[in-house]
Amino acid sequence: CRIELEASPSGEVDWSSLAARCAANVEALVETHPPLAAHAERLGVVPTDARLYVTRNGNPHVIRGASGGGLRLFFPLADHAGHARRIELPPPRGNLGMLCLGLPVPPLLAHLMASVDPSGYTPPIDIIEPDLAALGPWLHLVDIAGAVRAGRVHLFAGAEAVGTYTAFLERSVTRHPPTVLIRNQRPDVRLPTLDRAQLDATGRRQEQRRADLFTQQTRHYAECDSAFWARRYDGAAGEGPPLSIVAFTTRFSTYIQHAMRDLAAALRRRGCRVEIVMEPDDATAAVDTWTTLAAERHDLILVINHLRFELEGRVDPRIPYVGWIQDHMPALCTPAAGRSVTSYDLVLARNATEMCTRHAYPRERFLPTPNLTDAVLYHPDRVSDDVARAGCDLSYVGHGSGPPEALWEETTVALPAPHRAVLRTFIDAARVRLERRGDMPYLLQLELLAEAEAAHAHPPITPADRERVLLPAAAALGDRIIRHQSLAWAAEWAETRGRRLRLYGRGWDRHPAFARYAAGEVANGPPLRSVYQASTINLQLNGFTAFHQRLLDAIASGGFVLSRKIGRDFMGPACRVIADAFTAAASLDGILARRAADQNLDEAFTTVEALGLARCAEATDPTRQREAGLMTAVWGRPHTDAELFERLRTITEGTDALAGDIPGFADTVFETKQQMFEQLDRYDGDPAARAALVARMRAWVCEHATYDALAGRVLTRLRERFAADAG
Repeated sequence: CRIELEASPSGEVDWSSLAARCAANVEALVETHPPLAAHAERLGVVPTDARLYVTRNGNPHVIRGASGGGLRLFFPLADHAGHARRIELPPPRGNLGMLCLGLPVPPLLAHLMASVDPSGYTPPIDIIEPDLAALGPWLHLVDIAGAVRAGRVHLFAGAEAVGTYTAFLERSVTRHPPTVLIRNQRPDVRLPTLDRAQLDATGRRQEQRRADLFTQQTRHYAECDSAFWARRYDGAAGEGPPLSIVAFTTRFSTYIQHAMRDLAAALRRRGCRVEIVMEPDDATAAVDTWTTLAAERHDLILVINHLRFELEGRVDPRIPYVGWIQDHMPALCTPAAGRSVTSYDLVLARNATEMCTRHAYPRERFLPTPNLTDAVLYHPDRVSDDVARAGCDLSYVGHGSGPPEALWEETTVALPAPHRAVLRTFIDAARVRLERRGDMPYLLQLELLAEAEAAHAHPPITPADRERVLLPAAAALGDRIIRHQSLAWAAEWAETRGRRLRLYGRGWDRHPAFARYAAGEVANGPPLRSVYQASTINLQLNGFTAFHQRLLDAIASGGFVLSRKIGRDFMGPACRVIADAFTAAASLDGILARRAADQNLDEAFTTVEALGLARCAEATDPTRQREAGLMTAVWGRPHTDAELFERLRTITEGTDALAGDIPGFADTVFETKQQMFEQLDRYDGDPAARAALVARMRAWVCEHATYDALAGRVLTRLRERFAADAG
């Protein structure tokens, strides 16, 4: 109270100055909350005796007259802004939801609203207020119209507010009961009773509703065996009704959204009926599979990065299911995940041999799938105005604008000091090494980590922490260094040649060295296509592989791309030779014997070894002994022969499609600054050479790496498998 009195205001705030805000809040509530519509005329009314004061430290105080000449406070006299800052909320993950019993003071509401996950998830904020008359002053003080319309803030007011709220939760199959309960006591106001036991009971009724919807779903598929689906897919391929496909995706990954959008478009071009379903708003963490699948029978489900076993109790086991593994998903890279695949499933992923050999995915249910582009969306026809606006000599599209040091700070803040020191030293050493080579293979990462750890006087980091923490962090830092180092070279070339460089993506305007080249974010689709077409040269920079969707989109758009050379992009032919050898050898000795007798196999291993990935040799080989020293320094011991055999097999399998397979790609790469300058100088002034390369590369991409090609392969494989299973 003393703090508030010391910060007391010098005058009264006129309610009329806040009338527009209140009107916007009331309009949003009436539009989205039917129970409040009946009270629309009362929602924004302020009692005639209410006076508003705002302290210098931001606390609002509403004071009313009382009988006998006293004063009544709407909110308690306290430092609400200070209290709000001291409240620690759980991380804004998908299970976080907040419930306020009683109207939250504006500073507290602002604190709750600031809880946002980097993915874009905004935990829902539910408010129960028993006194309708209290809404008038409060709706003048807060700005919730946008959050109400976005589905983040829900307000339940009046004598029946608790019942209305629990009924709201029970109707929703995607809204979990709140995990954070906040009581906002006000003078002379009795808050409603709603405890954890009541919320748990509401949650159980939600579960029953989900179970009822699942039961309704299963009735659609009671007679749907393999023979049924064989007839259904044969009919759809002929004159029968089109296949009904539902594609579940997420609004919290634009990459997954775009991939699903493009695959759905390709399937529609083949006559299928495709419905895309995702979370309805940023405050909902779950996709409504229950209602969607209960409504009607579908012929196929598409999901990215999730397999059927993860949706147990949500998807009937007899619905055909395509799971597309696009990212490294640890839960899906296990034999248990592979063995979960049923005769109604088809799995799409890279690394076919690894997934089918190491992780037990059935080959007949697996379709090797690289990165793809939509050649209908990304085509070479130009929109002249868009291209003119985006015109430049050199461009790069990508986020990750923070320098490597910023990424280090962001990702290691919670790590122990020794781990942070090792990774900080790693940045400086990697930057020097990458001046001389294009990428950072596994053995180079180990070498730099070992050197960085040796440079610090601290107890050794455990092998488990090196594998779990340091190596993934080093890979991410290496990728960031490669991108920013290449952009520094590009900026130097542009400045010395009088050329225009543009950087598209989030945050480049805040980069200390690259802000002058920032061109803002560019939307996926036609705007991005125009950037590729308007740039004389597009840059593809990636520390892991150049075979990225952006490379394919640019080529499909008719754009010319220059890429940082990643050794693994060129190991496809060698790895395919080696993979054949592994089918006939069960040990390192067997592989070594075959290598000694087969010149092609020996040359293939030489190619892989030159990339710094692993050495296929006897334990006495000097190069293998050096690698063993690195292994001992980092992991505590070298690979055994059996472990080396398994590592060699893992490295060389799964090379279904690589950037080096694209005709002409080898002519469009660089490793060092000098090579980059030479390539830029070469192609900047030779439009004929650029056009010839783009034509060759685009022809290959359109044949091998498009969503249309994938859509055809998926439908054909499903039809063939159901026919085979039906006999």
